[in-house]
Amino acid sequence: MKTIQEIIVYTYGDSKSAKTWSNIPFFLTTTLEEKGYIVHRINIQRFKFVQRVFNKICRMVNQDTGMEFQRLGLNAKLVNRIMRKSLRKFPNADLLISTNFSYSPSSVCTTIPSILLCDWTLEYLIRHFKRREPSYWEEREIKRQDKEIEKSDYVVTLFPRIKEDMDAYYKTNNIYYLGNVLNTAINPENNVDIAEKYRNRKILFIGQKKYLDSLLVILEAIKSYNDNSTQTINLDIIGMNSAPGMEKYENVEYYGYLDKTDELERKLYYRLMSEASICINTSDNWGGFSSIVEALYFYTPVITSRYSEFVETFGEEIPFGVYCNNNTEEIESAFRTILDNDEEKYCELCQQSHCSVEQFTWGGYVERLIDLVGEK
Repeated sequence: MKTIQEIIVYTYGDSKSAKTWSNIPFFLTTTLEEKGYIVHRINIQRFKFVQRVFNKICRMVNQDTGMEFQRLGLNAKLVNRIMRKSLRKFPNADLLISTNFSYSPSSVCTTIPSILLCDWTLEYLIRHFKRREPSYWEEREIKRQDKEIEKSDYVVTLFPRIKEDMDAYYKTNNIYYLGNVLNTAINPENNVDIAEKYRNRKILFIGQKKYLDSLLVILEAIKSYNDNSTQTINLDIIGMNSAPGMEKYENVEYYGYLDKTDELERKLYYRLMSEASICINTSDNWGGFSSIVEALYFYTPVITSRYSEFVETFGEEIPFGVYCNNNTEEIESAFRTILDNDEEKYCELCQQSHCSVEQFTWGGYVERLIDLVGEK
């Protein structure tokens, strides 16, 4: 097989921005370049205003819809035109990567190997997360996405359980799981003082409004803990601001959304993570996987719900924290399980946290991605 030197990466959004899809396109393209590959970044997103209006109307009609502009077959035709144009511009490309399951480069080129890299399909989103049957329009787009996936050379998901589900759903053998990744360029060894983390007694919650129900339970657990303890714990919240009814809770700081592309906000984000004694998200079904993994990398014990992807990745028992249901009593008990340790035992938890994810580097992931294409 021809040695891979030149790669076209198609992303829905600017891959030079850390804001795009949980930083993944940014780290993927940057790491490929650092390893010496020639990378052509192609943003397949067009008509942002039309997209916003369409998505807003869809949510007004049905708040629970899985329909978005980027998933439309109409938009796929536009994307295919962009892909064809890029192939004419960069005819020496050896590999095509799309960070989206809805658009396969194999739709426009079958002579160059193609990879789809994403988290989950529309079908999985609706059946697993929304826990319902798809609507007529969703079903149409599911079938279209199925065709894009089945025609691709390699389809890579970031989660092991989803890989199993896709293997059962599709009649192809092109589905792969290569591990997960850490979306940070910061070296925690230069930023974390474990003894200070132990003394801080700070809890960190990272999540947007979809996690509000979980946050309210955590706030009650912290209030109960502080009412019954001689030592106070504090909560830092990234991703949300205070809402009506939440002002009654003390020992809470709200930081809202922190943009990692902004130097000051990035420094604040990693300072809060470095100082945290515990990172928590006990939401049912999905507990903010990426932020929890990042916290582990920063030597932070975690309290998380026992959702399938986390258990499949880290096991039924975790040596770096506590599995916990989303109720006040269990969360308060989990706080005590971690914080009532002596400093030596707490430091062991911190070391276990970092060790559990230290292999999730982008450098290693990119090597596995390229090796995958070289296997055939």
